[in-house]
Amino acid sequence: MAARIGRQRRGCLLGLLVVLFLLAGLAFAVYRTLDPASLRSLAEARLSAALGQKVTIGTIGIDWLPTPSVEAREITLAATEGQAPPSVALGSIRIVPRFSSLFSRPIVAERVELVGVVVHALRDRDGRWQLPFPAMPPTGGTNGSPSLDVGEVVIQEGRLSVSDAGRNDRGQPPSIRGLAATVRRHGAQTRLDNLSGAIGQSSLSGSGTLGPEGLRLSLAWNRLRPADLPEVFGLAGVEMPRGVSIEGDKPLTLDVTIDKSGAIAASGEMAAAKAGFQGLALTSLKSPVRLAANQLTLDPVTFDVYGGRQSGRATANLGATPLAWTLDTRIEGVDVRRLVNATTSVPDSLSGVGALRGRLEGVMVEPVLDRAAGTMTVAISNGAIHNFPLIAAVNSALRIAEGDERDLRFESLTATMAIAGGRAETRDLLVRAGELTVVGSGTLGFDRSLDFHGHVVFSAKKAAELVRAVREAARLRNAKGEIDVPVVVSGTVTDPHFGVDTAALLQRGLQDELERRLKKGLQGIIK
Repeated sequence: MAARIGRQRRGCLLGLLVVLFLLAGLAFAVYRTLDPASLRSLAEARLSAALGQKVTIGTIGIDWLPTPSVEAREITLAATEGQAPPSVALGSIRIVPRFSSLFSRPIVAERVELVGVVVHALRDRDGRWQLPFPAMPPTGGTNGSPSLDVGEVVIQEGRLSVSDAGRNDRGQPPSIRGLAATVRRHGAQTRLDNLSGAIGQSSLSGSGTLGPEGLRLSLAWNRLRPADLPEVFGLAGVEMPRGVSIEGDKPLTLDVTIDKSGAIAASGEMAAAKAGFQGLALTSLKSPVRLAANQLTLDPVTFDVYGGRQSGRATANLGATPLAWTLDTRIEGVDVRRLVNATTSVPDSLSGVGALRGRLEGVMVEPVLDRAAGTMTVAISNGAIHNFPLIAAVNSALRIAEGDERDLRFESLTATMAIAGGRAETRDLLVRAGELTVVGSGTLGFDRSLDFHGHVVFSAKKAAELVRAVREAARLRNAKGEIDVPVVVSGTVTDPHFGVDTAALLQRGLQDELERRLKKGLQGIIK
């Protein structure tokens, strides 16, 4: 019995020794396979081939638990220091091999983790992107070195920054930070899944592919904050116009293509609950988005504005310096009082239901409107010009009972405005107010200056009443029997001046008394 027990113990001990011997051999084999020096050489060669730059790894270490892995740090790219973009910089690389492949060829990496990848792209003067597209590394070894196949690459804490050729950026170039993605190879293409990043407090997500034809991305802004807009515009190579804001969840989705020449194209949808431009408050903004050959097109672009609805088309040439834009617009049903109160310094000066139609073009240089040119047609119905003493003064001069009326209430107001040189000029201002009509021409400067010449015209019916009250008024009648009083408006929107057009009166040879009365009635009106 004792002999049998002894034999069993010796057998167990022998088995244990065999297992230990095998484990030691296995460990030695793994160590040789994962020899730091060999791995450093292999990793440097593969990264140099992929990035097109000489890569040097400072330290490389092996972790055995819970599974064998290799981590490289202090990674430098020979051309990075002082190099003009595009470029790539790396933080650390961790390779997790498939254990079973350590004893065969090729070695299969279950996962490669890249932490702190920094990609610096360059946009040239033609709007083309120069990206450091990595080459697809070969799968076989060289010079007797182990071969390496990669299952997936996980990118963490990455950053993409963009510089523009010929442009002196102040401070850091605009960047997408916190980039993360899972990269897998499928034949000749590489897929990017679970792509995410952030610009300030704004975030985006998406997916894409990288192949022989270039880079394709499907992106969605999950959240866009107004404070981050300058950097968003900077990524597009455009300086953000003053007074622009966009708010909403998922306001922009884009399918982006960057071909191997660097040309960028995109299509998608813009939708924002709230937006603003140059003091205008917009809601329910929506438009398809297209970008091709540096031409950005929003068509149709629609939004609600102060009770009205806009539909139109906007374009921008992103390749022009400064950016050139065009706008075709049609707005109906605007609450004019709300619009005036929100965008001018003369609240409650005009009311009615307004419509606007026309085309403008310009360049994105502040102030934007001073560089705009085009034609706009304005129409306002059932409104009033408030605190407008011109008509009251004429009435007073002609001894009309309603001379204290300070608002000009009208059925319609129309004008065609030619916009250029920082001002809007009209030659066909027409206001219809019952028995009264105001016609005129002149300019409204974007600096709020006024220079208008016009006529206050009473209908033939009203004129007959006026002549019976003021005999001298007959000298103001025109060929249609209407009374026509020539007037001028000057000064500024906040400080207007009203007066009789003396030159026009003299041409008619009016009696001194009537001219004096008109001048007195119009002189010293509220400024």
